[in-house]
Amino acid sequence: MTLTELVERYGLEPHPFEGYFIHDEDGYFQALGALDEAHWHKIEASVTYALVEGGPAVVTFSADGRTAKAVRLSSPKHGITVPAGAARTLSCLGQAVLLHVAADSDAAARYLMPDDWFPHE
Repeated sequence: MTLTELVERYGLEPHPFEGYFIHDEDGYFQALGALDEAHWHKIEASVTYALVEGGPAVVTFSADGRTAKAVRLSSPKHGITVPAGAARTLSCLGQAVLLHVAADSDAAARYLMPDDWFPHE
């Protein structure tokens, strides 16, 4: 499965933080290609990321801005919920990955972190 195939199959559009996406009734699908990494960003809602197809993927998040936790999603329906307000990034470790992303609030504020931001002491 390639990123191009995922984009065509699901009718995905460019995502503002990286990759491609399309909304559904429960959130949205996001696709990343080989070695793609989404920019660090914060969402003021808890968000569940679940692997749908392809992969593996890594969801890395930092609740305190100093330390980070990385969770590898390696099989369909494998997922992780990132707490509200935590900075997070997504990475594709395979050829392509499709994730389902669902926030507990559609109205939650979203912030793109500066390009050079990363968790640090």
